[in-house]
Amino acid sequence: MRNPLKSLAARFRYDDREMPFLDHLEEFRKTLIRSGIALAIGMILTAFFVPWMIQMFLAPAQSYLDSGRVTLQFHELTSGFKMWFSLSFWGGLVVSLPALMVIVGSFVLPGVRDAERRVIQRIAFFSGLLFLVGIVVGYRITLPVAIDLLMGLNERLGGENILHYRKYIDFVLQVLLGFGVAFQLPVVIISLGKVGLLSSVQLRNKRRHVIVGIFILAMLLTPPDWATQVQMAIPLILLYEFCIWFLHFSERGAIRRKSREHHEDKAGDSAEAKKDEE
Repeated sequence: MRNPLKSLAARFRYDDREMPFLDHLEEFRKTLIRSGIALAIGMILTAFFVPWMIQMFLAPAQSYLDSGRVTLQFHELTSGFKMWFSLSFWGGLVVSLPALMVIVGSFVLPGVRDAERRVIQRIAFFSGLLFLVGIVVGYRITLPVAIDLLMGLNERLGGENILHYRKYIDFVLQVLLGFGVAFQLPVVIISLGKVGLLSSVQLRNKRRHVIVGIFILAMLLTPPDWATQVQMAIPLILLYEFCIWFLHFSERGAIRRKSREHHEDKAGDSAEAKKDEE
């Protein structure tokens, strides 16, 4: 068991040897093929659970379905196949993500030094965590509110809710993926702050412009209803404020460390000067 683990770990170690360009292309080709195979296996495994996924997506609108206030219909002969394939793809992507990270990591990480590797690992961890938090917020909070609002508006206008089955599933996927992507904002801001491209003062001064940009981003990532957009924008604004304070305290910590190192250097120089006088 140890030998396979050691051989796997060896593929991620830093290697400063130069590789010819054609060899890089060959490794890149192999990475693409392996990633495609991993995704295909994930899609095959996920295809068996598509009915369960559909039931989970229907749960926020289940009361409307049970009461007969909403009817889901297929408008094309191929709608069921397209919906099944779409859910298999996204589910397969999630299932195969650990394997994809190993495959891509074995191609990228040998050219990355240890300090940079630790930064990438932290970014990947928090990025994945925030993506899951965004999906949970979108599913638990935003979807029920958005469905109630939109269904109620349709009924108030006197329309009958006969929905395209696949479009409803696409609506749910858009909300969930939109929230997952939008919650990557802190990762981007903090990463730019850590490399010195952004500061807490700049973020504070541009707060009004960023809030407008967040609402535009929410409009692009969510279905066209104000409730969903507001429910995405508010958490993003709070995360933006968190980034301001995080960078603020990080900058203060960096200043204190530099000041302490400066005093230590001065103390060392004075001690050496005293020794020389003696």
